[in-house]
Amino acid sequence: GNAIVDGSQIILTFDRELKASAETGTLGWWDITVGGSARNITKQITYQNKAFLTMASHVDHDDVVTIGYDASDVGSGKTGIIDLSGITSLDFTIPASNIINQTTNGLPSIPADFRAFKTGTDMVKAMWESNYNGGQTIDGYEYGISYDNGTTWSEWIALASGTREVELSPNTVSQLPNRIRARASNPNAQTLQKLGFTGLNALAPITRPVEHRLTVVVTLSQASQLVRDALNEIKTVLVNRVNQYSMGETIWVNDLLAVAELVQGARITNISVTHGGTDVNDVEQPAFVNWKLEAGDITFA
Repeated sequence: GNAIVDGSQIILTFDRELKASAETGTLGWWDITVGGSARNITKQITYQNKAFLTMASHVDHDDVVTIGYDASDVGSGKTGIIDLSGITSLDFTIPASNIINQTTNGLPSIPADFRAFKTGTDMVKAMWESNYNGGQTIDGYEYGISYDNGTTWSEWIALASGTREVELSPNTVSQLPNRIRARASNPNAQTLQKLGFTGLNALAPITRPVEHRLTVVVTLSQASQLVRDALNEIKTVLVNRVNQYSMGETIWVNDLLAVAELVQGARITNISVTHGGTDVNDVEQPAFVNWKLEAGDITFA
């Protein structure tokens, strides 16, 4: 893999696909130094084979950065670096000599947490978060698309001020783009672009959403004497409700409880919703997560 630092973001690329995650707070399993001093990581997003880390503050172009990871410090219910087979990464360190610091003083960094994915058979969505502004207010974003894996690109297309996502439909010959890129602009960047400087941009292949299959346990009160048809109806309404969730939408147990209790005779004391053994009620999820629930994933207690 490799490591790139740009502004306040670190991008790690691994040789295997990772379990999707979104963690915020002070993430103590990362040991980052900038110029020999510790720098906290406040956000981690893992997507496909990349980990996007957000530092508490930005670095300058000539800052020396080191990266360390301690798996034993990943707390219960938190996701560190785990591949799709469930293998947890061993501790690792990345010396400064293997880290590319591409920060350009005065210019905005690449759009943060940049990812792109299909939202169906006929749509593509790209999205990103706000990035280090280079000391100037970011006045807009632009994007470009490619249909030939990045060999040729469209012209840069400006987005409305403050917009950090774009949804695309097929072109006139029913093709969806397979690469998309984006860049931020501030007054310094605009001045340099007039001189022929194009600036840094984020690049992503178009990928499929990450399916997160849920497990649901419905606890019924002792007074409930539901017949099989009613139990099956509870399963049906829960499956339908989960499959209505948008990608990345937060799962709320109270929402599921409300639809389940509409079933005649249902007396429910609790509903638990987990993914991979982890409770996902009211937990922020990556925007590219696609929830999935089937009747066979629901049990009664």
